[in-house]
Parts: sequence; structure tokens; C-alpha cells
Amino acid sequence: MHHTLLYYLTLWKPLGYGIVFLGMIFEGDAMLFTAAFLAREGFFRPSTTVAVAFAGVLLGDLFWYRLGAAADHSLPRIRQWATRLAAPLDSRLEDRSFHCFLLSKFIFIGHAVIARAGMVRMPTRKFLRSDIPATLMWMAAVGLLGYFSSISLELLRRYVRLAELGLLFSLALFFLVLSIAKQYWRRVL
Repeated sequence: MHHTLLYYLTLWKPLGYGIVFLGMIFEGDAMLFTAAFLAREGFFRPSTTVAVAFAGVLLGDLFWYRLGAAADHSLPRIRQWATRLAAPLDSRLEDRSFHCFLLSKFIFIGHAVIARAGMVRMPTRKFLRSDIPATLMWMAAVGLLGYFSSISLELLRRYVRLAELGLLFSLALFFLVLSIAKQYWRRVL
């Protein structure tokens, strides 16, 4: 029963990496945290996991950027959603796009801000110059948190045989920290 769910999930590694790739396009935080945790536990190779996760995030960000550009004309619901969440950041998006993208990734409005960048017709080159470093910094923070939260389980491995419990606790702690950070950044912005 030890790691049964994880064993079957990663039985065929390309499927596991495919799930990480698709998860990074749409979810991000929880998927990156989980993938980093599983890499530390030996289910995935860390270098491959980083490459797959980065490719998924980059493709996802380009998807949201293009969706925002298309939403300006043909997708009114997307336009309303992105405008409601990210329009107050338009001046920062223009002047300080790196900071705007970086902060938005930590406060759960990253997709809206990226879609808004497409809506306001930010040049693709400027978007990528700001988004790629912000993505790398975000991945480093979340990925390292997931990766190193697994180390504490090494001490408990004799007593706690199910790493899934450690992952669940670590995810709950991660979301608590993100919630606190989100409220802090709302006050700052």
C-alpha cells in the first residue's frame, strides 16, 4: 500500500510528465508544488520536471495572452473577467510589466493579468521579456517550496509510510501562505 496511488500515477513516466505539462497550462501553483514534491521523492527526474513545467507555463501564458487579444473582439465573457480583475493594474502593466506579472502569479490573478496584456495590445516581445523572468522566479519559489517540503518527510519515513499525507499537509500549508501573501499584496496594490 506504500505509495500505491503515486506508483500507478507514475507507472508510465511520459503520462506523468504529460499531466504535469497540461496542469501547468491551466492550474500552475498546486501542480508545480506537487511535481516538485514528487521529483524529490524520486517519482520524476528533477531536470525533466523543470523543463516540462516551464514549457507548460510558457505555452499556457501564450495561450492566455492570445485569448486576451481575441477576447477584445469576440469573447465578451473573457473580456469582462480580465477587465474586472486586472484593469486596475493597467498602468503598472505598461510601466512595470515584470513586477505586475510576478506579483500576479503569486496572488492567483496571473491568467487575468496575462489576458489583459493581450487585450491592451502589449507587444509580444515585451510580454515575453517580462513574463519569462517572472515565470522563472515564480517557478523557483513554488518549486523549491515543494521540493524541500519533502525533505522533512525523510525524518518521519520510518513512522509515516504514506508520503501522500505529507503532501496533503504541505499543500495546505502552501495555500495558507499564498492566501496570506495574496491579502498582503491586495493591501499594497
